[in-house]
Amino acid sequence: MRAAKIASVVVALHVIVLSLFFFKSRVNYFVVTCLSTAIVWSMVFSFSKRKKWVGIVSGSLVQLAIQQVAYHALLSVQAGAWWPLAQFLALQYLVALRLGSSSEEA
Repeated sequence: MRAAKIASVVVALHVIVLSLFFFKSRVNYFVVTCLSTAIVWSMVFSFSKRKKWVGIVSGSLVQLAIQQVAYHALLSVQAGAWWPLAQFLALQYLVALRLGSSSEEA
């Protein structure tokens, strides 16, 4: 299980780096996704401390909805859908993985 987690983190990091190379995001889109990440993940884990996986799934769905709205409002004319979505999902995966395992390590 640990090897699969390490491999998934390596893949996510590679997707992030490749997406930064192939996709240059606008500042507005970057600010919206960063602020929503900070707000949604802090709220999710403060509300659902016992049911961590429910919080991760619900936070991911809310974040995906916010990303899609931000993409269509700010980037749809300038960029294709694949790289912004891949970058966003990889970043959200790393955040959820880290936050989900934070109480196990402490």
